[in-house]
Amino acid sequence: SSGINAEWPLRPGTVIIKDFSKVIKMLDLEVVPERSLGNEQWEFCLGMPISQAISIVRRHCRAIRNIHLCYCDYDPLALDIIMNLTDDGIRLVFDPQTQRLKIIEVSICFYNENMFPCL
Repeated sequence: SSGINAEWPLRPGTVIIKDFSKVIKMLDLEVVPERSLGNEQWEFCLGMPISQAISIVRRHCRAIRNIHLCYCDYDPLALDIIMNLTDDGIRLVFDPQTQRLKIIEVSICFYNENMFPCL
């Protein structure tokens, strides 16, 4: 079992309401499927240690904001460690025992004036 909480990924039929009244500047990143997510200054790579990811977040705190780190307090080796970059729709999942990045999830809402917002 992956240890990811039951709310994610979203179940079919889930309705998400977003407030588009504010324009939020999101990170401009390149996705390399099955490998990494990043830009010219930094990169989250599959297999990287959590300490390296935390270091990236600390060094680039002006660009990468609103981070939530989730782990199992009573049994830290039982469930995955999740780093949510909530303003940017990025979720990094680390193995609890090796503390290495095993999943990079990107869920972004794109908007075009000719289309309705979607996930």
